[in-house]
Amino acid sequence: MESIVGKTSRSYWMGIAMIWILVFHLINPICTNEAISSTLRQSLSRITGSGYLGVDIFLFLSSYGLCHSFVNNTYKNYLLRRLKRLFPVFILFIVAYIYFFVGVNDPIHLTKTTLMHITGLSTFSNISYAWYIPTTIFIYWSFPLWFYSVKWLEQKSMVLIWLLIIGMLFIKPLMIPYIFWLANGRFIMVVLGILTYLWLNDTTKKPNKNLLFLFLMPAILPAIFATSKVEIVGMSLPLLFFIIDRAGIYRYGEKFFNFIGKHTLEIYLAQCITIEWFTPPESFNSLSINRLHMG
Repeated sequence: MESIVGKTSRSYWMGIAMIWILVFHLINPICTNEAISSTLRQSLSRITGSGYLGVDIFLFLSSYGLCHSFVNNTYKNYLLRRLKRLFPVFILFIVAYIYFFVGVNDPIHLTKTTLMHITGLSTFSNISYAWYIPTTIFIYWSFPLWFYSVKWLEQKSMVLIWLLIIGMLFIKPLMIPYIFWLANGRFIMVVLGILTYLWLNDTTKKPNKNLLFLFLMPAILPAIFATSKVEIVGMSLPLLFFIIDRAGIYRYGEKFFNFIGKHTLEIYLAQCITIEWFTPPESFNSLSINRLHMG
């Protein structure tokens, strides 16, 4: 799995995921424009319908990388290293976003909103600017809970892991009022990322043989309880990565995608501003939804 989850390899696949997300965000407004022929909108919607998988790739690979950082550092150093990279750019984004698209008429609301975002707590609200970044921040500071819970369950029995994943699928509809709609249901990828790390770094197991079993079960068993095709494919991503790794598929455009993968934060936030700027307030997409929530 080094060709997938190795440090350099993660940048490559994150670069591909970032391009996928950019294409999704660019095409999505077209799919909701009734002035365009329904045939074209339906064709493009097939692309946008799978665009969410780019985020699943990010969460899976990021969670694997977080395991390395967390295990090899104190919690303080682990968290500082992560936030040092993220905070300056994200705070600049929040200031720009609120100034241009929300307004600063209410200082109390402005302060509360900013604090909610930089702490990741906006994940548990109906307003989340560039939602993936606050969700990432939440995962950063809560990662010890994720890591040790999954590790404990995995050591007890893999049956408990399957039950955890199925349980997370079952409670997804119940969490709609409490978790930002785009983040709801995505934390399963965090669990799968942690499991991949635990199995690849456990010398008592046979990684290749056991990983196939590990990835096959989340791809099949929870699919019975999944609510959409996108969710089923998302659950199958680790299995697809395993097949790609075993097949030794050549990585085209490696330098380009590695570059994109190393600058995903800046690219993601820049496209959030750009697309929000050109999206009419009455239009629906995963970015302008923030303004709709605010009325």
